[in-house]
Amino acid sequence: MPRGFKTCVECQGSNGPRAFDCKHCGAPFVVKTKKRRKRKMWEECNWRELRVGDIIKVKSGSGPFWSNIITGEMQLMGVYGVFVVNKIYPDGIGAYPHKNKAHSGYCFIYMGKRKYNETTGIERRPHKIKKFIPKEVGISA
Repeated sequence: MPRGFKTCVECQGSNGPRAFDCKHCGAPFVVKTKKRRKRKMWEECNWRELRVGDIIKVKSGSGPFWSNIITGEMQLMGVYGVFVVNKIYPDGIGAYPHKNKAHSGYCFIYMGKRKYNETTGIERRPHKIKKFIPKEVGISA
């Protein structure tokens, strides 16, 4: 049998690799499915209610940016990824990367009001964050 084809267990007929049923006898093939990964649960939160040790996710493309008035180019200056809260400041969050990522260290995640500085062209706007919700452990009686 050519490579890539499958054989029917009922009639021993040759079928294409993507067939769900045998074209000779109509017997169904057993289709293997991939295991789905469990998704982590994230929820919107008020950043002022965060505690030290909470795990947060910062959305890419949010936060402060620099805009070049002449070319219209925008350069993001914020951080993104998963972080562990270390300290809450009046206008933001101090955090370390979750799981000790090698590419960054302590980060300040700006959460204050929108501000624009005409001299530098930097617009400070809050990051968009979500808080990790751990699975609840069931108590058996």
